[in-house]
Formats: sequence, structure tokens, C-alpha cells
Amino acid sequence: MGLSEDLIQSYSSTFQKAVDHPLVKELCAGTLSNKALYVYLTQDTKYFRLYIQIILKTAFLCDSDDAKIGFGKQIGFISNDENTYFDKAIQFLLEKDPSLGQKYNPKTFMPDEVQAYIDMLTKLSARLETYSYAQLVTYLWTTEVIYLKWAKKAMQTEGAVAENLHWRYKEWITLHCVDNFEAYVDFLQHEVDRLVDRDEVDSIFRRTVDMEYGFFEACYRNR
Repeated sequence: MGLSEDLIQSYSSTFQKAVDHPLVKELCAGTLSNKALYVYLTQDTKYFRLYIQIILKTAFLCDSDDAKIGFGKQIGFISNDENTYFDKAIQFLLEKDPSLGQKYNPKTFMPDEVQAYIDMLTKLSARLETYSYAQLVTYLWTTEVIYLKWAKKAMQTEGAVAENLHWRYKEWITLHCVDNFEAYVDFLQHEVDRLVDRDEVDSIFRRTVDMEYGFFEACYRNR
């Protein structure tokens, strides 16, 4: 068993709760309210700048030129496909209900769980010597593998994804189970499994799983 699978098994309860969270299940079923989807997407955009900084920092610290290219490809993906989806979906939701932008103004509204996650990412993206390559790539893999697993599980489970699902839901699912995203997660997992010191990355894995679950909870609470 590789380090990555060992980590998942060690914290399987919280990890699985994140993968099976009601928010993503309702999103796949097309029953998640526009309010909850708006909160979820606008809060998720708060991570964008910090996430890119962390990828850049991770690539800089990486000892493999091939791996550096892998990180670069992912920056292109989230800067284009994912960012385009955010803009389009949020605009659609505001056109359906303009009051969402007033009640959940992304400039002023931030649940405590989101603030805690932002604080964690701010530290991860800080000075180069603050965190190791092993810790940073473990963070990147943890957050992405949760998304890959819930999206693939939905696509492979009969009835989990509603027929004729509206694009505001379906495109978000598709972005997280397309071949290039799965290849990126596999690449990150390979990098995690290259590491030998579990003690160095155990805490960052556990904290990231907790933060991802907390993020889903915070957004779902506002349904």
C-alpha cells in the first residue's frame, strides 16, 4: 500500500464524509438550491488566487522537471475551464435571483469555516521555507482527490446524476471527472507516494480533509 492510500484509510471516516456530503449529492441530483449553489461557488472562488500561488510554490520546490510541467498544465486548466465555469454559473444564478448578491455578498459574507481554510492556505502560500515540497503536494493531492472521488462516484452510480441535468450542475461535475483532471490527480498521488516520511505529511492531510468537509458544511448550512 502506498502512502496516499494509507493516509486515506487512516482518516477514512472524515474523508468519506467529505466525498459523500449531502451538498455534492444534491448538486449531482440537481436538487441543490440556487442559494446554496451560489454560496458554494462564490466562496470557492476565494481560494483561487491562493491555490495558484501554492501550485507555483510547489512547482518551484519540486525536484523533477517533468513534474514542474504537470503543475503548469493544471494552472492553465483552472485559469481557463474552471474559471470560465465560475463566471458563467455565478452570473446565471444572479440573473435568476439578484437578491443573492445582496444577502450573500462575496466581498463581505464569509462563513467561519471558509475563513479558517483561507487562513490555512495563506500560511501554505507564504515564504518558501515555511512548508516542504512533500507537505505542499500532499495538500494539493488531498483537496483534488476528494473532488475526483465524489464526481466519479456520482457518474458511476446509477441514478446519482439526474437525467437532463442543468448545465449549472453538470459542468461542475464534468470538470472533476474528465480525463485530464483524473490524470492530474494521479500525478499528484504518484508524487505523494514518492515520499517516505509519513510524519511530515500526516498533519497536512488530516487538516485538509477536515477543512474540505467544513467547507461543504458551511455552504450547505446556507441552503
